[in-house]
Amino acid sequence: MKHLRTSVLLIAATFYAAPGLAELPAFNDSLLLSIATGTEQPLTRAPSVATIITAEQIRNMGATKLSQVLDTVPGIHVYPLAYIGMQPAYSIRGIHTGGAAELLFMRNGIPIQQPTSGGPFNAFDMHTQDIARLEIIRGPGSAVYGADAFSGVVNIITKDANDLNGNHTGIRSGSFDSQQAWLQHGGHYGDWELAFNLDVGKTDGDRSRIIERDLQNSLDKTFNTTASLAPGPLATGGETLNSYLNLKHGAWSVDLWRWQVRDSGNGANATYALDPNAVGSEDYSSSQIALEYQEQLTTDWSFNTHLSYSVQELRRRYMLFPPGAKLPINSDGNVDFANPVGLVTFTDGMHGYPSADMATREFETSSIFEGFTNQRWRLGIGSTHISARGYSHKNFGKGIIDGTQPVVDGTLTYIDGGPSHFYDTPKKERNRWHVSLQDEWQFLPDWMLTAGLRYDRYSDFGSTTNPRAALVWATRHNLTTKLLYGEAFRAPSFNELYLINNPSTWGDPNLNPVTINTTELMVIYEPTFDLHTIANLYQYDIDDAIVYRTDPSANVNRATNLGGQQGHGLELEAQWQISRPLRLDANANWQQAEYELSGADVADAPARQLFVAAFWQMTSAWSLYGQSKWVSHRQRPVGDGRDRIADHTLTNLSLRYQASQGWHSALLVKNLFDREAFDPNNGPGKDDFPREGRSVMLELGTEF
Repeated sequence: MKHLRTSVLLIAATFYAAPGLAELPAFNDSLLLSIATGTEQPLTRAPSVATIITAEQIRNMGATKLSQVLDTVPGIHVYPLAYIGMQPAYSIRGIHTGGAAELLFMRNGIPIQQPTSGGPFNAFDMHTQDIARLEIIRGPGSAVYGADAFSGVVNIITKDANDLNGNHTGIRSGSFDSQQAWLQHGGHYGDWELAFNLDVGKTDGDRSRIIERDLQNSLDKTFNTTASLAPGPLATGGETLNSYLNLKHGAWSVDLWRWQVRDSGNGANATYALDPNAVGSEDYSSSQIALEYQEQLTTDWSFNTHLSYSVQELRRRYMLFPPGAKLPINSDGNVDFANPVGLVTFTDGMHGYPSADMATREFETSSIFEGFTNQRWRLGIGSTHISARGYSHKNFGKGIIDGTQPVVDGTLTYIDGGPSHFYDTPKKERNRWHVSLQDEWQFLPDWMLTAGLRYDRYSDFGSTTNPRAALVWATRHNLTTKLLYGEAFRAPSFNELYLINNPSTWGDPNLNPVTINTTELMVIYEPTFDLHTIANLYQYDIDDAIVYRTDPSANVNRATNLGGQQGHGLELEAQWQISRPLRLDANANWQQAEYELSGADVADAPARQLFVAAFWQMTSAWSLYGQSKWVSHRQRPVGDGRDRIADHTLTNLSLRYQASQGWHSALLVKNLFDREAFDPNNGPGKDDFPREGRSVMLELGTEF
């Protein structure tokens, strides 16, 4: 906490009110939110707990990645996922799983999902150059968006021809041998609008994030080997490519998008046996085409439909255990400490290269009718088809070894179906169709009631129905009160349903979806024109949570519906325009989340967070932004006797110069004071994962 006080004092001492400058835009009251209902509404009157972050705000804060922006939102905690290159995962109000399956990511209203994990794409963390704005909902959204809009929804709206309006290019370079470059164009050509974006980036990652002990250290002591590669750094490097071409003509638009990650490191490794030189452990790519048609058919009736098709390719290359590892192997060829057939030495390491080809076809159409007085009805129908085909290369597993071999080398066997395949069939498919109905009714001048219902039918686990209701009262000209209720669900992922022959986790085809119901009371108050405040109280109840429990019959952790989770909390926000060039933003949240069966606090979720930021427009060309975030009260899992996870406070600064000729430069500093900060390691190694140290980036860009 003392680090937070130091950061706040530094930020406050840095800024003062410089006279004679044009007044900055105050708050987001005039912005329209679309994802709360599928129709545009003023942010303060929308029937949800929502945040809008514009491209200008992202630029001012110096955020270069999507995760850095989301970490400033109340109630959201961003933490690294250990076994996939430390990619960002998200805890909202104490709700989280490793793959962020409870948070629905969308790009221009189309879901960004990976069928195998249920969450966003592997290593998905977009650079921010192409983001026009972010729309973020905290709370359930399944009544509009269906599966996985469970704890929240993030809609990434990309820049179109009007946003770009010309040519833009830029570069960044800095710590950890990190570079990024981008090229953008937006323009009008007769009746056509065209927007193009290409950005590429690479980083070696912070090689000072050292892990002293890992699982292999323990195995070395047990089996008298010296195979462990610890101490060593987490493998967090990689390369990214993000490109799109958007065309609009009248009521039609088409969008082509390509997202690619190459040579991504594997973080702490899937087995928590360190592989610090795991460069190129993962490649992931997604290609998507989306076609949309919007038409105002009559004065009271509008129509919107979209078709999208995406293909995803996942290639992982895990060295699960290092060369020289001696492991107990059962008759199925997997590691088994309880009932091994024999000890096997893997002279070149134990290798598993799981891969998957996935495809998603989605259709949705919605119609909005405003012919009734003070009412707006929305009817939506749609369908989705998802498929995933898995295959792998490995030197262990059923049909490859059986535990009787004393030595196994690095020769890999290709598996595409058969007894060692990680699904019971080479290809899995899922079909879904849905119908939704929603009414927005202004039954009194200051009262709006929004009620909705959505029915989803799945081919693999059945159906689910999710209602929502929201009462919004414009209490006074500067006071708005909202009472919200919603239900949502998370569909079991393909891995949770079907995974078999995996060294540690198996699925269960009989899983039910996870469900949640949430009640919220929100008050928005502006005591003066320059001060905007929000208080939000919430309570939720989760049923049929999917957890992994030990299955003695197979000596693995198997997915199962077990118990649930309850939580409640308070979120506070304030935006204060102190003077014309100076603005302060702050938010704080307190939450209490408990497991239903044990009554223990939910592990790893911060019970308290505090964020403060200041933006100072020093002159018409120079601006300075500083922010600090305090993360506190993260508990260990039940049975883990270590001390509570250490609190931390991290501070960032962004100094920017915008020339009148159209070019700009910026100095971006993350973790300004180079503070030590750690995220929980609940794997066998037990050494918590260090966060990145101080990093400095220089940015140069121009319009032409």
